[in-house]
Amino acid sequence: MEEEGVGPDRTILLGFSQGTMLSLHVAPRRAAPLAGIVAFSLSQAGFDVYAHVMKGTGHGIAPDGLSVALAFMRDRLGM
Repeated sequence: MEEEGVGPDRTILLGFSQGTMLSLHVAPRRAAPLAGIVAFSLSQAGFDVYAHVMKGTGHGIAPDGLSVALAFMRDRLGM
């Protein structure tokens, strides 16, 4: 982030499956809060969440889930 000149308030972690676990492990341990986390495949980790259920998707991400994630990121980054 420092190298690219992007602050924590402009950074969103995004993860799927194990990447979700890593994002949810790293983000709350940072001194400065991040703009947000997009976490696919995990809904009960003690965080305030906006949930979107993609029925019949299995272990993957459906296009509607990506649209919801993009809308969340745009909202958090004020875009």
